[in-house]
Amino acid sequence: STTPSPSAATTTTAATTTAAANAAATTTAATTPAPTATAPVTSEGAKLAPSDTIFFIIITVTMPYTMADFNTDVQLKYKAAVASAAGTISDNVDIVSTKARRRAGSVKVETKIRARNKEGITAASTSLGAGKDLQDKLDANLKTQGLQASTGVSDPFISNVSRIRAGVTTSAFTIVVTLFALHN
Repeated sequence: STTPSPSAATTTTAATTTAAANAAATTTAATTPAPTATAPVTSEGAKLAPSDTIFFIIITVTMPYTMADFNTDVQLKYKAAVASAAGTISDNVDIVSTKARRRAGSVKVETKIRARNKEGITAASTSLGAGKDLQDKLDANLKTQGLQASTGVSDPFISNVSRIRAGVTTSAFTIVVTLFALHN
């Protein structure tokens, strides 16, 4: 009896393994459903709104910080406070711009709160409230994050998707909203 050489045994084993792997791949492909398009899920388990969503709220908050003091750590806590007040996740809160106020020691923070759909923006708007209720709710959440209370909050601007015509892009709409907010 002859014993196959080690290279022949290796070739036979490799061919058998490849055939088994191909069969498994074919079986897996046939039984695995096609992936569906879903929003990315954050570590908090909530769904992230797209960065170019047409569903958003803009508020401008005056914070008692200098530009230097309103650093990355403070900004992360600020975003968490706004998200909590709006009933969303901090990944759906964007700091659009910061501008030092003439009065020393304060900064205006233009903030965008994004949602995936009309229901989400309605829920966020309801959660935030307006006027003194909005400022009180936001201040409570800022304090929870270890930040100072705001010195002022604009009434929220809520995107109105029924006014957006097909030819107008979200970017152009955002620019108009930003210019409007900065003017006020």
